[in-house]
Amino acid sequence: MRGTAEGAPGLKTRLRDHLPPVLLLVAVTFAIYGRILGHEFLINWDDNLYVTENETVRGFSWPHLRDAFSHFYVGNYAPVQMLSYMLDYTLWGLRPAGFLLTNIVCHLTSGVVFYLLLLRLHGSKLVAILAAFVFLCHPVQVESVAWVSQRKNLLAMVFFLVSLYGYAVYREREPAGGRPAYGWSLGAFVLALLAKSIAVILPPLLVIYDRCCFKSGQQRGWFDKIPYLVAAVAVAVLALVSQDPALRSGGGRAGYPGGTPLATLFTMLPVLGHYLLLLVWPADLSAIYNPQIRTSVDMTVFLAVGFLVILATGGIYLYRRHRRAFFWYALFFLGLVPVSQVVPLVTLMNDRYLYFPLLGAGALVGLGVAGLSTRVGEVGRKALLVGCCLVLVSMSFLSWQRAGVWRNSLTLWEDSAAKTPEKPGSWNGLAQALLRNGKSNEAMAVFRRALAIDPNNAEAWSGVGEILQRAGRLDEALAAYERGIAADSDDPTILNNLGILLMDRGDLSRSREYLERLVRSYPNNAPGHYNLGNNYHLADMPEKAAQEYMTALQLQPRYGKALAALLNLSLKQHQFAEARRYYGELARVGEVDADAEYDMACVEALAEQLAAALAHLEAALQQGYRDWANLSTDPDLARLRSLPEYRKLVARYLGTPDGT
Repeated sequence: MRGTAEGAPGLKTRLRDHLPPVLLLVAVTFAIYGRILGHEFLINWDDNLYVTENETVRGFSWPHLRDAFSHFYVGNYAPVQMLSYMLDYTLWGLRPAGFLLTNIVCHLTSGVVFYLLLLRLHGSKLVAILAAFVFLCHPVQVESVAWVSQRKNLLAMVFFLVSLYGYAVYREREPAGGRPAYGWSLGAFVLALLAKSIAVILPPLLVIYDRCCFKSGQQRGWFDKIPYLVAAVAVAVLALVSQDPALRSGGGRAGYPGGTPLATLFTMLPVLGHYLLLLVWPADLSAIYNPQIRTSVDMTVFLAVGFLVILATGGIYLYRRHRRAFFWYALFFLGLVPVSQVVPLVTLMNDRYLYFPLLGAGALVGLGVAGLSTRVGEVGRKALLVGCCLVLVSMSFLSWQRAGVWRNSLTLWEDSAAKTPEKPGSWNGLAQALLRNGKSNEAMAVFRRALAIDPNNAEAWSGVGEILQRAGRLDEALAAYERGIAADSDDPTILNNLGILLMDRGDLSRSREYLERLVRSYPNNAPGHYNLGNNYHLADMPEKAAQEYMTALQLQPRYGKALAALLNLSLKQHQFAEARRYYGELARVGEVDADAEYDMACVEALAEQLAAALAHLEAALQQGYRDWANLSTDPDLARLRSLPEYRKLVARYLGTPDGT
């Protein structure tokens, strides 16, 4: 490895030398990803859970900071990710362009640090620029950049590279001058772990770094790796806990594909080959893949084993002959270990799983091209340069195209359904997107297609039931939900929808059974607590109703429906001060509607604050309240109905004092 040399160029010279390639990386990255600034949140694929429905990210406050460090989010412990969303919200509100701009900046920062790291380790501008270009512009990276929920991947990479760079500086300057670099390397590593647990690969990578990048007399043992290892083990244990399905936090752990570790091995060996194919031929990228589950050795597995032997042989050759190249070769495969089903995850294969391995692949491309350029003549070098440019331009264009697929939920799932039509999840995602866009008939057809593939698809039955329920076909909706419950007795959406449907039909007892099961299985489900509160409210159990509404508010402090329900409950119990407080909270979160204004008119009328009551009633009428029967008979408004101001309001908004 290259160290600092006497007579090293000054800062201005270094900036002048490296500014053009860095500016090129910046320009190309924004040329590819600038289009995503017009994209939307993917509200049916985690962005709602991480951002749009997550109170924690709504600015910096002590409660939000406490929650960021004390809660799991979608099966992950990632406080650094939550802090970055808080910053985005502070700067941009809930505008997706701001969140996506931060994603681009994080990705670009990683590319620049990677470029600087390669310069330090190899001293070759050609190696550094090619490797950074591949990392920044490869099409498989689009998923991590264009999806707000993958911020954790981007942040982990930034701090991972800063940590690796710091360790390289520490090893060059030790023993006297390396301590500060060691300190910020370790600190950056902790931040990487707190963004995403995949950073646990750094401690073994540092051991490989020492073996590959220094002569035998300069190598170090394990002692200075112990702090890294302790931090990695702690976060690995935390990740296993956070992804435990029993916690109902959206964890990604699952059973072994095929039922056994051996079947998992047979399944994942061809996946490794698919990953390598995507690196050289990134066609048919998809949000969802459908690798075949294999429980025995077939021809595909046999060929994959042969390919693995070739890869291992290549690794041995590099370790013996080109150890610096072997370092990056090892990084590629280390980056795949956490997602290779050693600990089984729900998804077997994703583009984002290649984000860290791309470091190794990019460096190997740079080293390979640089090495080849020294073995050919001037004409060969020019041809090689032209070939590299064509490949990189083509790769960038494919990434630009792929970025467009992530515009919104509809475009993403249309693409996924076209590429994996045999996967029910793709059709479910498309149907949900159609439903959110008000296309119920099209959504119903797509859900039916998912059910044709898998008749026990609980998510599809839930969607069918929701569409039928909206259409007022309650018996058919009930039957659909019951089919879904038979397929998955703990599906939270079905339990919630069943509870609402039965409540609407007046069957409070059965409704309560499903809603209580929901909050028992998913204690952090705010809508479940809210709907259970509604059930208790209708059953004339105000204390229990208030408790459930308050639980919903603790989970989601900006939950307008829960605040409105507490306002109404306070009205019925003549707790006027409490009603005013809940109305103030509704106003603070911008959720005051016509019904809330009407309830406050009743509160103030009962409290004999008639001017305030008239003001709230007028606000209710302005917002569209038109229930004349209630206005003319509600005993809470009895004091108002004798006032001439009341009659004028009714005449102005409803035509005549009698509502005609």
